[in-house]
Amino acid sequence: MGNNLKYVHSYRDRHGKPRHYFRHPSSASIPLPEPSLPDFEHAYNDLLEKFAPLETKERFRILNSNRTKVGLERQRARPSKSGVYLLMLENCIVYVGTSEDMVARVLAHRSNGRPFDRAFYIPINGRDRHNLERILIAAIKPEQNRV
Repeated sequence: MGNNLKYVHSYRDRHGKPRHYFRHPSSASIPLPEPSLPDFEHAYNDLLEKFAPLETKERFRILNSNRTKVGLERQRARPSKSGVYLLMLENCIVYVGTSEDMVARVLAHRSNGRPFDRAFYIPINGRDRHNLERILIAAIKPEQNRV
């Protein structure tokens, strides 16, 4: 029962029933509906957004009324290196930072245990980058930025 979807583990249980789980290293196994059901695509994409927002996303393209899987699209969104980034947790901005390499810095925050589930990038260079960071921190007052 192989599949090509990242973090999806499928198998048949001892009763012969197909089981499908989303298994990301940072989470427990989360049951998924049968891939042939319309809810599967929505559930899978929601879990990717929640547990793997910075990684390459794999998404279904569904064609025809019989909803057959015809392929995977890879979306690679890598912003320009230098800029200001916003870290969010449950739809609230919790941290504003700046870096010469935003993606590497955000990944470092994740590995250091800073709690967030989404990151947004604002590409900007030079002095403007530091000025924008100060303005955003003053306006938003994120709870994880030091005063």
